[in-house]
Amino acid sequence: MLDIFETREFSKAKKLIPEEIQRKISALVLPELVFSPDKKPNIMGKLLIAVVEGVLLKLRILKENEISYYAFIGNDFDGTISEITDAVDMSVPLPGTLDVNIYISDFYNIKNGILTGRELDYLLKFMPQKTPESFFMIGLHGLQTLDKGNIYLNISEFHKKKLDELRSIINEIKLSQINSIKIRYFEDKGGSISFHYPLYKNKEAVNAALKQALEIISKANIAIVKPESNK
Repeated sequence: MLDIFETREFSKAKKLIPEEIQRKISALVLPELVFSPDKKPNIMGKLLIAVVEGVLLKLRILKENEISYYAFIGNDFDGTISEITDAVDMSVPLPGTLDVNIYISDFYNIKNGILTGRELDYLLKFMPQKTPESFFMIGLHGLQTLDKGNIYLNISEFHKKKLDELRSIINEIKLSQINSIKIRYFEDKGGSISFHYPLYKNKEAVNAALKQALEIISKANIAIVKPESNK
């Protein structure tokens, strides 16, 4: 088995990190996850090196001009910070995930935060009171941003008008076609609306639910771009 600290990329860290810590890291990290077949670091390997260098820099063991890798990390909330759940309001951060991400967001060579389709109001209730400004938070797939504790919704008046049209169409469908609605849940996020439907095992049921979602969107004359998910 390849010891990551025997490679050229980690040789600098080997000189600076105590052997006991090296052994713990080596035991946790499978080489095939961080190195390509030619023994060079892949994207995960480069990220790990950036984190290790960030720690050493924070401890003043390494200097800024000795940094090899820089990283920008945008974590999704569902499935990364939290587990995937059946109900959208049941998702909570997994133990330690926010603490670790907030910690490395303060590194000189790493820009780290959350980039999610959720509203930031939902996320903020899980954030520590003293979350540093270096930990960025972007909601609604880029429509919401957080600056000095204030949430900004970056949408035009035309965007708002189209959302209102879509809400009216959804309400009409709910009233007139209650038994034929294949969408499990309409999630109104203020600046966007998500259509959720179960991950059917039957491909025909999946296609029927997706078709209904696209029909609803089309009625509001909204452009459809790559509908390739369960929302």
